[in-house]
Amino acid sequence: MKRLALVAAAVTGLAGCGTDSIQPLEPRLEAPALKATVSGVQHFQSFFAATALCGDPIGDIHFFGTIEGVDHTTVDGNGEVHRTRQFRVKGLEGLNLKDGTEYRVIGG
Repeated sequence: MKRLALVAAAVTGLAGCGTDSIQPLEPRLEAPALKATVSGVQHFQSFFAATALCGDPIGDIHFFGTIEGVDHTTVDGNGEVHRTRQFRVKGLEGLNLKDGTEYRVIGG
């Protein structure tokens, strides 16, 4: 008897779920107005050191030197922060910890 009552309640509830009651959202034709943006650029240099764990037969290589960077930050009219960073190596060198081979990194 309880099952019959639950099935009847479910069928009655589904009967009111016709597509006639669904209303689509109104399309938004205009874009939100943006306020003025604030932007900033910062140049920086930083010491860099890392070890590439290459293992045998190459050996681990320790890199060290200077990284130059440019950090550009913009806050748009909606308060969202957009950030880009670019890095370039300057005087980056490497040393093979297994056999003492020295490297000079070019590029970047």
